[in-house]
Amino acid sequence: MKGTFIGAAIKILTEKGDGVQMHYKEITRIARERNLIGSNGITPEQTMNSKLNHAIKNQGANQFPRIVGHKAGLYSIVLEGSTRSKVGDVPVSLGYSITSIVEDGCFLPEEFLKSILDKLKVKKNIILQGPPGTGKTWLAKRLAFALIRQRDDSKVRAVQFHPNLSYEDFIRGWRPMGDGETRSRRWPIYGDDKGCFR
Repeated sequence: MKGTFIGAAIKILTEKGDGVQMHYKEITRIARERNLIGSNGITPEQTMNSKLNHAIKNQGANQFPRIVGHKAGLYSIVLEGSTRSKVGDVPVSLGYSITSIVEDGCFLPEEFLKSILDKLKVKKNIILQGPPGTGKTWLAKRLAFALIRQRDDSKVRAVQFHPNLSYEDFIRGWRPMGDGETRSRRWPIYGDDKGCFR
């Protein structure tokens, strides 16, 4: 009986074992050999890769089995009760979640933190307001860890914007360009400015 791509991937990765990495093409090949998936589309391999990436983004922080994505199309699975996943021989800390934020010392209730994280996923930004020294940066960093589901300082970076900067300084658009001759003309010359965020 044919099932979903994710169901097939979970079955195959679970059989391989906790933390064992497999390439999505290999997962797809085994799934097709066992008739676990149909040949949907022209490229079932790309469908498998896409479905695995989508599952990783949408799985809960405490969901098991948990699919873990690695570099170059490799995936592994973390089973319930596991304390770590193996990436080569290096143990990787698993699952930074809302509970982890509270354990780190946050006084906000978990339900409130969950609503903040849900809004961050949908809106792609949040504003933390308050006086200096009240933990806004501390909380922002931990929310970022919860969003990527791991505590890894190398994957989180703080960027501070100067109050004099505006939206136009970062977003691509048409702006008056100073070419030195604009004063002699009646209208300014506009040009495409790429900005920082394209």
